Amino acid sequence: MTPTHTRSRGANPLSGERPTAVAISSLALALATRMDRTFLYRHRDLNPGSAPPSTSPPGPLDPWGHLVSVSRAVAERPCDVLFRMNANRSRLPVAVAVVLCLLTLFVIVLWQLPWWLDAHYLTGLTSAQATAVSGMRTALVALGAGLLVAAGIFYTHRTLELTREGHVTDRFTRAVEQLGAGVLEVRLGGIYSLERIMHDSPKDYQTVLEVLAAFVRERGAVRSPSRSGGDPRVARARRRISFFALPSTQPSTDVQAALTVLGRRSAASQRHPLDLSFAPLEGASLNNADLSSTVLVGAHLEKANLFNVDLKHSLLVGAHLDGAVMASTQLQHAVLAGATLNGAVMAGAILDDTELAGANLTKAELSSTDFRGAKNLTAEQILLAEPDSTTLLPAHVAADERVQERIRQVEASRRPQAAQGQPA
Repeated sequence: MTPTHTRSRGANPLSGERPTAVAISSLALALATRMDRTFLYRHRDLNPGSAPPSTSPPGPLDPWGHLVSVSRAVAERPCDVLFRMNANRSRLPVAVAVVLCLLTLFVIVLWQLPWWLDAHYLTGLTSAQATAVSGMRTALVALGAGLLVAAGIFYTHRTLELTREGHVTDRFTRAVEQLGAGVLEVRLGGIYSLERIMHDSPKDYQTVLEVLAAFVRERGAVRSPSRSGGDPRVARARRRISFFALPSTQPSTDVQAALTVLGRRSAASQRHPLDLSFAPLEGASLNNADLSSTVLVGAHLEKANLFNVDLKHSLLVGAHLDGAVMASTQLQHAVLAGATLNGAVMAGAILDDTELAGANLTKAELSSTDFRGAKNLTAEQILLAEPDSTTLLPAHVAADERVQERIRQVEASRRPQAAQGQPA
């Protein structure tokens, strides 16, 4: 004969006849408080049958018996215990106390839920009903375990993220300190460390760019040592082949390295303009660099190598580009108002929708330069430059007879040079 079990709806699931719930609650409290004697003494008054607390030092206690008493109090009044602990400035953190409260509530729900849902069917438990109750409790335990696993995964992920951010912060701090070192090799190491951080931590990308841009603006260019040995003939030869000659002023090695890193920035960073205003970059080598959306107001780029540089949407108001090599440079939507390009080599440059009001193009090389979409370009500017038949000009400028005459003069002056360059 299968034994039946009676269950009253009003029975306390954590009373003396439910030792399993008390044991679980006791274990949770033991883990949270570390079972220290001071805690047991401070919360002795939670046991309804204990004597009032005294001011004398704690004597020998029965830890297990007292823990059971405290556990009963926690099960009956979980939030009361939480508030009492906070009021007495217990060492138990609030977060752990909240977890303890939730765990106790979970034990109560685990024990009581079948009766809350189907009390009128469970007045006398049969074997099948007991199996159903156990199945529901098993499902609740599995749900609780799943929630704990999810919380653990989230906590682990968050901890790893914080650890990684702290590591990146340390690397960033060391790299910035290296930029101020007095040894060139240390500064170079800091520059390339910052480049690595840019790729490892997208959220620090723009910060690193700003640090490197500030480094370039502050360091600037330095005068290169003379390579002519004081011989005027060598100096004259260099002036005649100035397209290939090294400029007298160049950025230092570390500044050039920083410029190279800035020129390798990704397309995503173009949302934030790169500020190189008034930077002394004479003789800088920036060929094939991506400097789109860069602020170069008043920047000194004399004799700079800007071959195939992307300067779209850049601001070059008042920039100094005298003698710069700008062959195949992309200047679409850029602003060159008031810029000086004396003697600049602009062969193959594209200036679609480029603002050129007040730009000085004196002796600028304009072979295959595309000015068709340029704004505010005048015939007077072209007359000072060196256009040829391959220069693509706006219709109103190309129709000017003075411009056509200037093109014929430039091409006529180049024929003797071409003839001299041909082998006999």
